[in-house]
Order: sequence, then structure tokens, then C-alpha cells
Amino acid sequence: MNLNEINNHSSVSEEWDKETQKDWQEKMSEPVKFKKITEEEYKRLKEEGKLN
Repeated sequence: MNLNEINNHSSVSEEWDKETQKDWQEKMSEPVKFKKITEEEYKRLKEEGKLN
């Protein structure tokens, strides 16, 4: 991941958390057809304590 990608992730993460996190968590609890969120994003959220 290059610096621009990281910056882009950071700039949308707050908005993403508010609007999409519940939907994302629901999808993550389904079988792994929802592999569009990257492992990096998953690990970042987990580190921030936003996952169960």
C-alpha cells in the first residue's frame, strides 16, 4: 500500500465508520463472499478495537 492509498483510507475512515461499519460487520459475519475489505483494513479496525 503506498502513501496515497493510506492517506485516502484515513480521509474516509471516519465517514466509513459511521455509515458503513454495522453493514460491514453484518457482511463479515456471513461466509467469506465479502472479501472486498482488505486484510489491512480488517487488522486496522481490529487494532482500534472496533471489531468484536
